[in-house]
Order: sequence, then C-alpha cells, then structure tokens
Amino acid sequence: MKRDHYTISDGRLKRKDNTLYFIKGEDGTKQSLPIEQIRNIHVFGEVDFNTKLLNFISQFDICLHIYNYYGYYSGTYYPKKKNVSGFTVVHQSAHYMEHSKRIYLAGCFYYLLHTIYFGTCADIKKKQLRLLQISNWKWKNFSMLKA
Repeated sequence: MKRDHYTISDGRLKRKDNTLYFIKGEDGTKQSLPIEQIRNIHVFGEVDFNTKLLNFISQFDICLHIYNYYGYYSGTYYPKKKNVSGFTVVHQSAHYMEHSKRIYLAGCFYYLLHTIYFGTCADIKKKQLRLLQISNWKWKNFSMLKA
C-alpha cells in the first residue's frame, strides 16, 4: 500500500541511480526513500530539487506538495496523466452539456451507490420498511411519554 512521505527538515531531494534520496542540510546524512511505496511527498522545510527528480517521480505518479514556512499550502506538482484519450474527453464534455444525459448519469450513480449501500432491490425494500417501523415505534413512545 502506498503512503505519504512528509519532509519537515531542510535539505535536498535527489535522484541518484534510480533511487530517491533525502539529504539533510545540517549534517548531510542520506536517507533513501522507497519510491514504489510513496504516493505523495509533502515538503514543509527548505528543500532543493531539480528536474531530474521531477521526471523521476513522474514515472511513478507521485505528487509533490509544497508548503511555506508557516505550514500553509503553496502548490503541487502533478505528473502528466497517462493514456488520456481525446475521444473520451470530448464525449464526457458532450454528456455534461446536454441536461438529459447529465440527469441520466446522475441517476445511474445514485442507483449504483444506493445499491452498494443498501444491497439488492429486495433488500432495499426490507430495510426501508424496517427503518419506517423503527421510526414509528420511536415516535409513538415519545408521544406517550410526552402526554
């Protein structure tokens, strides 16, 4: 499972022999980073890096997030998306522009998520009935206590 890597101290991110290294600025100690296990790199300190590093982390689809001295977000380097088809983008845009197609897609997503959450159609009706019975029971008990 990929994880995020946080760099808090000052130093340098460097690529050497297809390995990603972080060299601390104070004492110069090298720390190798497992490139296959990193999803994002968050840089909080003063860190130097070059285009070799950017090209290298792009090969592994790693985002580089940069924060300023006070910890506020400054920006992100996103790698280029692979296999982006112009045909797909054009048709997605066409579906967005036409209202009836957009409503149809929204209904499909809703049905899919509802089915995943509640189960099959028969299960949905059983669960809705059970929720209705529970809510009526609670309301009746509440009104009896109030009187």
